[in-house]
Amino acid sequence: MHLKFVSIITISFLLYSVATSAAQVGNAIDEFKPAEVQSHPYNDRVIYPYQPDIYLLFDYLEEGSKGNFGMALSLLKHANGVYKSIYQSQGSGDSYILKPSFYTATSLQGAVLILAEIGAEYSWGIRVFLLEPDLKVTDMGTLDVAVASETEFMDGPVSAVPYTRVVVEEGGGYRFTFIRDVIFDPGGLKDRAVKREEISYSFSDGELKLLMR
Repeated sequence: MHLKFVSIITISFLLYSVATSAAQVGNAIDEFKPAEVQSHPYNDRVIYPYQPDIYLLFDYLEEGSKGNFGMALSLLKHANGVYKSIYQSQGSGDSYILKPSFYTATSLQGAVLILAEIGAEYSWGIRVFLLEPDLKVTDMGTLDVAVASETEFMDGPVSAVPYTRVVVEEGGGYRFTFIRDVIFDPGGLKDRAVKREEISYSFSDGELKLLMR
């Protein structure tokens, strides 16, 4: 399948093998697939094109506050050589990173799901955003999971993004499952290893819910 956000972006799906298919998860009607979006230089950072003159930036809030600071998603509109912010998410607190991966689904033409890793010396979890063609952004919340490192060079857990699968369910909800065992609440008070079949998240009616056996 070939899908375009708009003419300026070509999305090429990455082929991969999964242990859990969309058909095995609830009342799934579609599954998000990884999409490759080429970044553009922007000052000393990078931005990602979405629509003509609309770009995504993942960087520190310019004007944070005591309760809202850190790395955030911004939508930038480019006009007359100037980039203007037209949307800014809540910040990610003390996280050093907000590293995005992009996904698309056949049933959501033009929409983009963003799984953005947060963390510092190790991964803390995944922030989830849904960006729609009318530029509506839904901040779905945070998946408080990471995975154990498979290399001796990492002291703490690493990103669970490559092992996260997302399906669209009947009624417009979303289900997040994992193809590896995960570490729940990495570095937190509830930090513990969880079997992949014992944990998932669902998003519907504006609420992200943790489903734990």
